[in-house]
Amino acid sequence: MASDRCHQEKRKTINGEDILFAMSTLGFDNYVEPLKLYLQKYREAMKGEKTISTATATDSSIDDLEDNSYSSQTLTAAMLTDQSGQQNVIYTTTAYPSQESLNLLLYSNNS
Repeated sequence: MASDRCHQEKRKTINGEDILFAMSTLGFDNYVEPLKLYLQKYREAMKGEKTISTATATDSSIDDLEDNSYSSQTLTAAMLTDQSGQQNVIYTTTAYPSQESLNLLLYSNNS
């Protein structure tokens, strides 16, 4: 059902609405409303991550990462505190030129 809808609309990717439409058509109406809410919350969370990623990418602590190889990649950050109380920021990015590699960059916050 979902793939038929995509085919009719000349799209190659099945999205969440397509799945919900198919479930409703097949009589799984009990599941559609909770899944709509979940899909909405998921999309809001993903928007938040994009905002954080954009803010992190413009942070002055990563000015040395202005290499063009990072231009089409997603950059995220996580703050970790080790047992001694030292805080570290781990920047991660997925590398598209070689898909199996993941670049980890560790910066210590010694302030």
